Amino acid sequence: MTPKTGHHRLALPGATPALYRLWDKLGCGKDNYLADEQLAERLIRLLPDLGQAVSANRRFLCQAAADLAEQGIRQFVDLGAGLPSAHGTIHHSVQRVAPDARIVYLDHAATVVTHWQNLAAVEGVAATQGDVRSPAAVLADEQLQRLIDVGQPVAVIMGALTHLWPDDVARHVIDGYLKDLVAGSALVLSQASTEAVGDEAIAAVARLCERPIYARSRDEIHALFGALEMRAPGVIAVRDWGRAPKPFTNLDPPLLLGGVGLVRSRT
Repeated sequence: MTPKTGHHRLALPGATPALYRLWDKLGCGKDNYLADEQLAERLIRLLPDLGQAVSANRRFLCQAAADLAEQGIRQFVDLGAGLPSAHGTIHHSVQRVAPDARIVYLDHAATVVTHWQNLAAVEGVAATQGDVRSPAAVLADEQLQRLIDVGQPVAVIMGALTHLWPDDVARHVIDGYLKDLVAGSALVLSQASTEAVGDEAIAAVARLCERPIYARSRDEIHALFGALEMRAPGVIAVRDWGRAPKPFTNLDPPLLLGGVGLVRSRT
């Protein structure tokens, strides 16, 4: 589904697309510029289901977080949160289940953080700026530490991030967040899948976005969870989370796969 074109899209002189605004546009958001819309349209021509996948990804992250709240987790850190989405937010999803849940949104872009600070002025919610690739600095952030106690279970959310990094960076980042988390913690992760995107399409997307894209197979995405215990049904299409997965054909392969891994022990 192609994102709707706004009638009053703002064209700024010299503006270039930004990843967080592009993702907003693909999810039918309104906080983007003409340059982001134009890039989104080019990507949609390459990957017609991309808009639907972005929306499904947000629903997956919210549902997975709500499921973890039902299992007793009360602390959530949404890394690379991006702009608020009409398809749901983590804090609304988990606080409907557990009003005492605490959520911190983190992003590198000051504009994103400002959006969250304006919208999330509720008890137990904060937003802070930082580089998700620096786990030690993020976990030491004063805003984060005000709400998050790593001595208690924490759900770390990494939605559509790891396909921006090569394997060594992805492994370093994931391990950096998980190494000190206690049993009962969790990782919610989604990323681009090679199930739907061939090498030529990946290269074309990378050229358009002017950055490498590291799409991965189902097994490679599973490997990102390391020694974590995978919550059933494992790594699946984000669109299928919360319902019985259905087999896909070469006519409708999933663009984004996701899963939830659980920290069961630290022995």
